[in-house]
Amino acid sequence: MAAIEFKDVSFIMDHSDESFSNLNFSVAPGNFFVLTGLTSAAEKKFVQLLLGLKKPATGQIFLDHFDINQETQRRQAFQKIGVMSQDILQERLTVQENITAIGRFQKNYSKVRQEYLLKKLALAEVRKQRVNALTSFQRQKLAFALALLHNPDIIIVEEPFEGLKDNEIQQLIALFLTEAGQKKTIFMLVEKLTPPLEAASEIAIAHQGRLAVSSSQADIHKTFSTLAEFYDFYTGEEVK
Repeated sequence: MAAIEFKDVSFIMDHSDESFSNLNFSVAPGNFFVLTGLTSAAEKKFVQLLLGLKKPATGQIFLDHFDINQETQRRQAFQKIGVMSQDILQERLTVQENITAIGRFQKNYSKVRQEYLLKKLALAEVRKQRVNALTSFQRQKLAFALALLHNPDIIIVEEPFEGLKDNEIQQLIALFLTEAGQKKTIFMLVEKLTPPLEAASEIAIAHQGRLAVSSSQADIHKTFSTLAEFYDFYTGEEVK
């Protein structure tokens, strides 16, 4: 059973002529899956589709076998999904207030879980700081903590590396791998591939409104020396 599955999904971007056609792919439970090649607007559209906030023009999207566009099934699927996005953060609230605000709506939220995540992500010492005073790395870790609050099976991650230094990216990837090692599925959306994403188990590239390729790291490296070569081959664009 797939953790995430797109079946013949097509959709048109809001306020744009950009469209995506016949998207078919699946993500196995416990995989660290990366989808790249999307614009920022397209990434946000994918998140909306995955959460059932928008419906595709055609096709079906399943999260842990639940059809996300069926109301009763969507409610069940929501218990299994966490979203890591900067859009969720409330800038004028403190770290603690952000956690409390999100935790209120989470069925499995507990103070024990909260304290565990604050310590694990080295956020305990800044719990009284407002979000707008945090570093980029602290902001990303807070977004990750909010996604993990209810201990979901599937974690949707949107552009987690923006503004981070190389060593911070490596630390964040180590955290993702820890979750994947606990059989959680990581579905990451990034505009461009970066070398640290060698750690992902599978990479898919969207290009010109279609899924150009979806391949495991092992299969990628049978043909390509680097992820940059892989990306360039399917898009004609160099990774900078």
